Amino acid sequence: VSGEIPQLQSADKLVLLDIHYRNYGRIVGRGGENVRRLEETHGVMMTLVQNQNALQFYNLKISGGSPAKRRAAAQEVIEGLPVTIECSNVDLRQLRHLKMRSSETEFFVSVRRPMSRDEKLQLSGRINDCRKAFDLLVNGRDPRPSPK
Repeated sequence: VSGEIPQLQSADKLVLLDIHYRNYGRIVGRGGENVRRLEETHGVMMTLVQNQNALQFYNLKISGGSPAKRRAAAQEVIEGLPVTIECSNVDLRQLRHLKMRSSETEFFVSVRRPMSRDEKLQLSGRINDCRKAFDLLVNGRDPRPSPK
């Protein structure tokens, strides 16, 4: 449901386009700590600029470092953004309320059951958390390593 973040890549920079203003704080972090951490970790420079054509969106320019480091920094930003995923091909009769509650609390996602036949199961949260919750809900597998 939440669209992919469009990317433009050139020889010396990578730009993530159309990041909604509600995600600005998630990217920057308190006092800029997230941006500083990403810049130091990946050896890049990051600049958020408001999109002049659509003021509710920002573009994130990532420059410096190698193309691989810019992609790694961009991937880390993208994975931290919230998404909503519609899950088709899910047999709702197999889902148990307990599994849904467990998925929500263990993986910090919101699970929304469909209210009609036309709707699909929706998971909202960070992409990796949604993937883990989906695996537990649909396959019954807990993706976390078991304690030894």
